[in-house]
Amino acid sequence: MSKNERLKAQIDFLKTIVVLLLTAIFAMAGWLVTIRKTAELFDVLLVGTATLALSVVVFLLVRISIKSLKDLENLKERR
Repeated sequence: MSKNERLKAQIDFLKTIVVLLLTAIFAMAGWLVTIRKTAELFDVLLVGTATLALSVVVFLLVRISIKSLKDLENLKERR
């Protein structure tokens, strides 16, 4: 597998993971909205913490994806 193909595969994988994590964030927000009247403080804190953690992971994965895209661009410019 060439470096070009590896970078493309890595970008596709990261894109899939980001979509999965964003879906999880929206699912947690939707769940919290549906139980808003009966939600306890623990539920809100748990969802808030999980949303924050997933958001940080998404941010880091996007940064890695951008770096991979730049590497791919530099690789194509060299050829």
